[in-house]
Amino acid sequence: MMLNFKTLREKGVEVTILTNSLASTDVFLVYGGYQGYIKALVEMGVNLYELKPHSFQKFLRTKKWINKQSLSLHTKMMILDRDRLGIGSANIDPRSDKLNTEIFMIVSSKRLAEEQRNKLKEVINEKNLYKLSWGKYPHDFEEDDIEYGPIWHTIEDGKEKTYYAPPHSGFWKKLGTDFSSLLPIKGYL
Repeated sequence: MMLNFKTLREKGVEVTILTNSLASTDVFLVYGGYQGYIKALVEMGVNLYELKPHSFQKFLRTKKWINKQSLSLHTKMMILDRDRLGIGSANIDPRSDKLNTEIFMIVSSKRLAEEQRNKLKEVINEKNLYKLSWGKYPHDFEEDDIEYGPIWHTIEDGKEKTYYAPPHSGFWKKLGTDFSSLLPIKGYL
């Protein structure tokens, strides 16, 4: 998939990815597998966003059947060339391909693709999401100790906010995610 993204970006195709943040995911092992791709995605020019755990609270409060304080993403959706919509539950991994019962369908409909694109435009903003970049972390260290990594940009309480570690995630979740990223399990995530 990374090669496909790279090829698309080299052709000038805009690629936007919206996924769970560490704080919003219900499976931190998956985030551990994904975090190793953040730098490459951002550097190739992919617009990379992560869902804030408490986004869309207004929506959650209006749905009495939802008994959750936060959201996480599970549906997979792609808008292709503004005339096709891919949607389903299938992950792009060996486990989903060989073991899980998954579904994914492509719908050819310019109207439906455009409707979903317009809805995404409404929600893809830094009030609901973290926009990721890659850069130098601010430290008072010597030049030899410069550290680079993912940077999360967002808006909280009407003000721009920047994080240099996964936002709103506890110490143990971050530690577990970092540890799991070292395990040879990416093919199963």
